[in-house]
Amino acid sequence: LAARLAGEGTGGNPPLAAQLAMEASERPFTAVGGYRSLRGFYDARFAGRGKLLGGVEARYAVLWAPSILELKLVAFYDVGRVFDAGERWRLTTVGLHRSGGGELALRFLRNSLLVVGYGRGSEGGQLLFGTSWSY
Repeated sequence: LAARLAGEGTGGNPPLAAQLAMEASERPFTAVGGYRSLRGFYDARFAGRGKLLGGVEARYAVLWAPSILELKLVAFYDVGRVFDAGERWRLTTVGLHRSGGGELALRFLRNSLLVVGYGRGSEGGQLLFGTSWSY
């Protein structure tokens, strides 16, 4: 089981590029929308000064051979929203965009990962491809 809750706010009048990115401890990523933030929506589908993300994944190992091969089924549910100019950042469930879906993850030789999946939100669905966990 993996879960995430993240938020970010920007003051002043940030350029669009700053509104499309979200800082994280590992690396910055495109938010809100896309594989790293809100699967089932296009990358950076929603832009704003403030961002709120949440997600949960259930990962089940179907095949497991330590240090050689691991095959996992993943079910996920993501939520996220942005806060526009004049709207203060807050922890809320109002105005959240939602998506859910599933993935098949193949880890081989300890450090290599390939993820293929499908996510569906209110604007349709998206095929997902990744070479790392979404979070």
